[in-house]
Amino acid sequence: YGDGAARGLGLPATDAAFRRGGFHVVTGPSGSGKTTLLRLVTGLDRPTRGRVRTLGTDLATLGRDELARFRAKHVGLVDQARDLVPFLSARENVELGLAIRGQTGPAARERALAALDRFGLAGHAERAPDGLSAGERLRVALARAMASGPELLILDEPTANLDRAGSQAVATLLSALDDGAVTILATTHDPILIAAASDRLDLLETRAAGLTPAQR
Repeated sequence: YGDGAARGLGLPATDAAFRRGGFHVVTGPSGSGKTTLLRLVTGLDRPTRGRVRTLGTDLATLGRDELARFRAKHVGLVDQARDLVPFLSARENVELGLAIRGQTGPAARERALAALDRFGLAGHAERAPDGLSAGERLRVALARAMASGPELLILDEPTANLDRAGSQAVATLLSALDDGAVTILATTHDPILIAAASDRLDLLETRAAGLTPAQR
């Protein structure tokens, strides 16, 4: 990132493959490149060197608009900010995510309610985000990401603001999603989430290897 003296390495040289259908976590200290890796996997950033294949597609072959369509069709994303609209209810926030993907009307409302129910929020569908706990807001974001049926679920530090009980609840939910229908890729420092995952890529080990390829 950047130029000249301000130039910084976003991600060490990394050679990794994540199998489809698993619950994968990427670990490492702040600044090791966890969020950058997610941005590369989703095509929000392009690599300086090397290639990124996501769900079998070489992202270098897609233009900006094609990448946007690819994400809308295949990827559910929950970033650290959650990005819930404060003046919309939980249901409306999920419906908005569907509308962005071209799904509207009664069918979209049914999908939104079903997604909220899946994450234990059926009784909170009409509450605004400020009437929900941090864990409930995360589950709304998860419901929004999953409502359209993505093949890939991307999570950036999902349990960063949760207590131990909240982290355990999220780990249980994500483990339940690990059924082969969706591939989950999350960055985390949380030992509870790490223990629940099926695979782990440790970027600290990648750095320690002197920027040589590391695969987990």
